[in-house]
Amino acid sequence: MAEAVDASRTEVEDALHPTQAAGAGRPEVTYDDISLLLRALAYATDLSEGEALDRAVGIVLDSLGVPR
Repeated sequence: MAEAVDASRTEVEDALHPTQAAGAGRPEVTYDDISLLLRALAYATDLSEGEALDRAVGIVLDSLGVPR
């Protein structure tokens, strides 16, 4: 299990850090923040909710960007 968590952390951080460096991602966001948000979405949603799930994921992803 630890190997899977480490691999997940690496994948997320490999995408997160360049995005932040380019000014397109909120600088204070960490892997732990993203992990928590993903777990909360997984816990709170039913995959059959379709459009509602898509909106929730969109809102979460939008919130990771730099405020305009």
